[in-house]
Amino acid sequence: MVGLRGRLVRQAYLAAHRSQPLRWAGAARASSLRCHSRGRIPDELLELPVGDLQSSLDEAVVAEEYEKAAILRDAINAKKEEDPLLVLERELREAVEEEAYEKAARCRDAIAEEIASRPLPMPVESSSGTRSSATTEGVRVDVQSIFVPQHSGVQGNMFAYEVTIVNVAHPTTIKLISRHWEIKDGKGRERIVDGEGVVGEQPELAPGESFTYQSSCPLQTESGCMKGHFEFYSRASTSTSWNTSFLVNVAEFLLDVGAPRAFTDAEDDR
Repeated sequence: MVGLRGRLVRQAYLAAHRSQPLRWAGAARASSLRCHSRGRIPDELLELPVGDLQSSLDEAVVAEEYEKAAILRDAINAKKEEDPLLVLERELREAVEEEAYEKAARCRDAIAEEIASRPLPMPVESSSGTRSSATTEGVRVDVQSIFVPQHSGVQGNMFAYEVTIVNVAHPTTIKLISRHWEIKDGKGRERIVDGEGVVGEQPELAPGESFTYQSSCPLQTESGCMKGHFEFYSRASTSTSWNTSFLVNVAEFLLDVGAPRAFTDAEDDR
């Protein structure tokens, strides 16, 4: 029975992401769901961001709420079809996969124009334990930290963290110039780390592009926290020069031995 349930959950998940009808044992139940999923999508769902809809879809699939999952799937597809930016991003991915680079360049220019036509979102920060997210001037920074027991011992505890930087709404290409970290251990002792770039790189991000890296931080205590900012240069829209400097915040996140255990082989404080 457990095996069957696992297969049903996986099948529902794949179907929801591929925009295909959900199929499982029981023709009457499947027929009812397909009929319902073709019905009118509630207006309140269409007002939600795609990210929120996707999170609700994932939760519905795990809970085996297949009718709800189908409606959420249709709402996501409808949102993607009506948002010019999402349509352009999809066309860009397809052009890159097809190696149609001239078309990809046109899509990238169109994405930049579409983003430039939209107002920059207000600065937003949120944190929940070992995760944090902050958006500044259209650039989002997401962080997750984990405990690395295999590199911990009597000398101290090793923590790793993964950082994802996304140019979600900045109108031009940006370049990461430097990093600034404020690290505090469980006894309140603080140290500052400043340096050029991250993990030896100074990534450039056009509108819609992202960069992810992993790094690590040792502590003498079982817990602590980090926060900071990245300095970026923004490229002038009419030239290849970098003419504007701005700071992008990294919201505070925890370092804790009780955190999930994953990433390894990171670079110290980079």
